[in-house]
This record gives sequence, structure tokens and C-alpha cells, in this order.
Amino acid sequence: TLGRHHIDLAIVTETKFMESNQHTKLTQGYKIFATYTKVFNQGSIALITKEDAPNWTIEDPIQH
Repeated sequence: TLGRHHIDLAIVTETKFMESNQHTKLTQGYKIFATYTKVFNQGSIALITKEDAPNWTIEDPIQH
């Protein structure tokens, strides 16, 4: 897991999350913010952040 490797931030590419799909938004102390795609053969991304990171924060993530 990310916690075992002391990772506070991860960017995942080519997630292929469709707008109609649901994904996990919080797991094992990590928040997952994802963009969506309208076409299956197009990629999307996910930003995974540690919820209690002591030395940084993410301010107001917005999907466009």
C-alpha cells in the first residue's frame, strides 16, 4: 500500500473513469480525487493524497 512505502501523494494516469462510474473517494487514510472521461478509449487521472499529511495541503480541488 501507499502508506507502507511512506507515500503522501500519487498521480495515477489512464484510469478510464467514466462519468457514470463510481469510485472510492476515501480509503486507508487517503483521499482520491478523479477526473472522468466521456469515451472509454480516452484516459483520465486520479490524484491520491494522504488525509493527514503534516507538511502540506491541497486547496479546493476542482474538476473542469
